[in-house]
Amino acid sequence: MSEGHKFYELLVGDKPVVYGWVACEGVHVSVLHHLKLAIPDNAIYVWDVATAPEHRGRGLLGIMLGEIFNLHSRSTRVVWSAVAVGNHASRRALAKAGFNPMFTYFTIQLLGRTIFSAVLKKGRLVRAQPVFDGLSLEPV
Repeated sequence: MSEGHKFYELLVGDKPVVYGWVACEGVHVSVLHHLKLAIPDNAIYVWDVATAPEHRGRGLLGIMLGEIFNLHSRSTRVVWSAVAVGNHASRRALAKAGFNPMFTYFTIQLLGRTIFSAVLKKGRLVRAQPVFDGLSLEPV
């Protein structure tokens, strides 16, 4: 929060069941595997979103994301998130909330350290960080 990030929770009764973080314009964030993303004007980045296991599959993540979108709708045209390819549940939930994939990201790790990150873009494999550096409000 000291870096300008916002934390959101969805409560059922008085129990938090979904949470997530939002980075707003002008903030730099770390994304998957040590990549960096500068949030441009009129955009937000949603990350580290989770639903308590006993509440999964009920659409609560979509409800919370919808409310986050509504809260930021006056100043936001684009909402980004990065999701691991194998995280099928999160990918489905984000698709239900209206997210569309922009590109596929790959990483090679050795002993837990990232040694190479790439993006599959227009049929070509290119280094990931320059793609993240070039993200703007226009579709990739």
